[in-house]
Amino acid sequence: MISQPVELSTEDVLATQAVSERSLTPDPWADERIGAMKARAKKHYIAEQDNRCCYCAEQWLTEHGRVWDLEHVVPKVLRPEFMFEPRNLAVACPDCNLAKWDKETLTGPQIAEYPSQAGSFLVVHPHFDRWEDHIEKCGVVFRPITEKGTWTVTECNLGRFALKYADPTDEADPLDRRFEAALTDLTADPVTAQAALVRIQTYLASGAGAVPL
Repeated sequence: MISQPVELSTEDVLATQAVSERSLTPDPWADERIGAMKARAKKHYIAEQDNRCCYCAEQWLTEHGRVWDLEHVVPKVLRPEFMFEPRNLAVACPDCNLAKWDKETLTGPQIAEYPSQAGSFLVVHPHFDRWEDHIEKCGVVFRPITEKGTWTVTECNLGRFALKYADPTDEADPLDRRFEAALTDLTADPVTAQAALVRIQTYLASGAGAVPL
């Protein structure tokens, strides 16, 4: 969980106000006048999050800007008035950011002010939630343990790790074929994906394959 949101300087506030009033580009987020603010915010959240993506919690031990996206928890396309809200910003890996994209993350989309309570969000919120309270990581498998966890695992496509790194067709380890059906189900609808994750976790906890997949 992020303990300290980025603090905008006077220059940052003036720049964001200017961009909000009249952007020089079709996408206000691309306006060069807020470039310095974005760079400082990204650097702040990389350190604050211990080099971990706010959605998958994978750690990337680099501060190179190309590795990280400065993410809007509530998409700026849906709520442009929250674009410069520090509590709406975090760093995410490009894969999670791309998967989440512009999906609605508020439980009440018509809310006027930026929420200050975790319950106002569908997604595991990096400023208001403890990631481990909602998602359990078992090797390359991410198991949701709450509704928020299910939303985050599904909408940020955290099943991609199991699909990539637990290759069921790898002839070097034919036992991995036991995961084939379950791994395929991870890309299905949320209910089926949840059941697949439970099957995998049960299998791993059972030891030597007592529970068939």
